[in-house]
Amino acid sequence: MTMAEPTSAGGSASDPNATKTVHSYISDLQDLIKTAQENWGLTAETQFSSDQSLAKSTKATDSANAIHPLGPVNVGRLASEFKQRIDAVRNILKTFQETTLNQASLESNLDSSLRKLLQNESKNLRAVSEVQESIKVCKALALNATKYGVARPDMIVKQIERVADDLGLNYLFDEETRSTSTLAGQLIVVDIDFDPKTYAITHVRFTRASDKGEENQVNNLLTSQLRSKDLKSFKTNLSALAKMDALYKIHSVDFYSAVKCIANDIRSIYEKEHTVCMGNTPRILLDGHGIALSDVDRVGPSIAYWTAKYNILEIDWTPFADVNLKGVDHDILRSFHRLWINIEESQGVNKFLPSDSSHYLLEDEANEDALKELYDITTSDITFSILPTPLKFIHPKANSLPSARVHFVAVLEPSVYVSDSVARALGNLAAITSRGEYRADFNERFIVNSAYEKRDNRGLALEHLLIQDAVPEPTLTALNKALSPETRWEMLFEDSTYVQVYSFENLLLTSAKKIQRIPFTHPDQVYGFTKLLRQQLVFNTLFQSCFNASSYRSTLSTMHSCFEASLAEALYSVPARVHVKIETQDPPNRIFVTLHISNGSFITLQIHIAPEDAQPYVMCHADDIQLDHARLTRILQACQNIPMLVRCILNALTGTIPMITESEAPIDVTMETDPVELNFVL
Repeated sequence: MTMAEPTSAGGSASDPNATKTVHSYISDLQDLIKTAQENWGLTAETQFSSDQSLAKSTKATDSANAIHPLGPVNVGRLASEFKQRIDAVRNILKTFQETTLNQASLESNLDSSLRKLLQNESKNLRAVSEVQESIKVCKALALNATKYGVARPDMIVKQIERVADDLGLNYLFDEETRSTSTLAGQLIVVDIDFDPKTYAITHVRFTRASDKGEENQVNNLLTSQLRSKDLKSFKTNLSALAKMDALYKIHSVDFYSAVKCIANDIRSIYEKEHTVCMGNTPRILLDGHGIALSDVDRVGPSIAYWTAKYNILEIDWTPFADVNLKGVDHDILRSFHRLWINIEESQGVNKFLPSDSSHYLLEDEANEDALKELYDITTSDITFSILPTPLKFIHPKANSLPSARVHFVAVLEPSVYVSDSVARALGNLAAITSRGEYRADFNERFIVNSAYEKRDNRGLALEHLLIQDAVPEPTLTALNKALSPETRWEMLFEDSTYVQVYSFENLLLTSAKKIQRIPFTHPDQVYGFTKLLRQQLVFNTLFQSCFNASSYRSTLSTMHSCFEASLAEALYSVPARVHVKIETQDPPNRIFVTLHISNGSFITLQIHIAPEDAQPYVMCHADDIQLDHARLTRILQACQNIPMLVRCILNALTGTIPMITESEAPIDVTMETDPVELNFVL
């Protein structure tokens, strides 16, 4: 009497003839929800609740800020899988109604017996499901267990076998030599060699059916991760390779070659910019297309696209003079903001290059007329570009070219908090809708604005997200209190006679999103992503330079006026205080800084972060003081730190350094200038 149908949507990969029941489909739906919740960071403690007391007592999280098309979950794919399983359940129930139920309704005794039988079967299936889940948990715990306090040496083999099973790869173990495990798909093979006595990993070899030779960088990466017993990273990388293999079975498109084309493109662009800049890598990192990386922590191409100025000043850039990055410490690369490129399922059909292609980037000697039958050719915008001439890309258009419901995806490491306006701009550039779906027409890029314009009260504001690491026990109440005008954020420099006391003055906070992945269809979109992200990161850095763990004070300020501050300074010999009010306008575009000097005068700085080059520009308005805007701009661009800029102004006012009133020739601050000494240098 089991309500079932042959496997169609979401069936078992290992047994294509398996029968799926309503219960198994519901179990699949529960697994989808559970996996999505884990990726969003939702736990029992962080589940959304309307209970305000819970919000006050529970640590605030950014989980709600991640539930959108650019979050960690491919929401378009998730919606599609939900629909497939729900449709399958409906079909089973419809068939059951038209056959068994109709027959049972004709006989009252049979109808009653059938209902009882179905109820009992449902209870039994639920009990079996719970037991199966418990067995899975126990098996997972056993794989990590120890025997008499010593881990079993062959446990790594069992763990690798489990990884292969989770990823749908065939697993083979060489019983004769007991020194090799093989994980195989349709196009990929991963051989893992280990010592047969100690089971210590000796080498990992990754090969593809269509390639000659080995992928040495991939081999080294996977080998190092298994040797260090970093199974999580190993599984992440193997999952990326297995996904390409699994999608090849469905679409017959060589996605590994497609990603390789992008790797070649970002490498070629990096070499061009490296030549133009004469090896000035920091300029490429901040202003260019970024530093091209391959198989660093994750398999495949990645781009280092930004880092803070203080980090640039601390790094030894000598090894970067080699365009091949030989000798560069990977720990340095990990300190950069990077985006890693891979593929994932999409709702729309996209075209790809033939498997024998090597570039989306149009080579200088290419014959454009010969390509126009199969491809569209576009030219990049060279505004604020390092390169003297625009780049040209080919876009597959012919029906004869490979196509699939697959797109590329840029995974951000680390994730970036952005305002809703930036999230919307990224979505427009990526050409996705609120449900993560693509428009078929490449030129008709749009996004449903309601996905980003409706304020989700369960999400944290941008300002909350930027200070949450600075506030101990950051509950929502604590974060709101920390941003109230009465809370003190203090900064004192050794060479300054002033204590800078900061307060945040905005009445309205900024709705925000946590960006972790950006789907895209063509590599010419990536540079646009990096420009938007750079502008936001500069804003975030400037904001956090005022509000951070070292400047946070848990007590509230009791001195609300310049008169009270001056009186305290005179009576108790406390350092002079300068109250600095911070206001933001349309983040990440503008920050207003107002200095309340003890003599009652004001200095107002308007900081505009230009979207074209992600650089801050300063305009100054002061009572009876003439300050040079250009010089203030150079200082802020050099240090990306508002308190340091304020310190320079205060030192100039007290005569510690010359008054900042004269325009001077621009100073190159991209490499060797120490921010701590900027007020003396500039």
